[in-house]
Amino acid sequence: MVKKDTDRTTYSHGKGQIVAYHSRIVDPSEFALDCIDLLTHRRRAARLWNAPSAIPLATAGGLLHIIQYGGPVENEIQARVQGIYKSATLLRPDGAPAPLKVYHRSGTTEVFPQSIRRLAVVQFQ
Repeated sequence: MVKKDTDRTTYSHGKGQIVAYHSRIVDPSEFALDCIDLLTHRRRAARLWNAPSAIPLATAGGLLHIIQYGGPVENEIQARVQGIYKSATLLRPDGAPAPLKVYHRSGTTEVFPQSIRRLAVVQFQ
């Protein structure tokens, strides 16, 4: 055990940490802030805007997984990943692949996917 708080306990595991909450997470915004605190801004491989109940996960090979754990997001969201990519394609279980326009900013690539219901993957190339 590394640290015990009133609402959670943090354990050390290998080079990382495991955070165990003592009860169900009630406020998704507070949970998101906890995740940011644990990761720190500097080590965030991906970032989302306009998607308050979505979790981004950037993986090797230029994939950005967006897991929407709240209601569907019909509006456009902004997603940023580390690295410069020339193109991006939005993949969803409920729709055909769709090309996304890419924007480069300070060593990162941004895209604006929309209509995320439960899961989407952005494939960067």
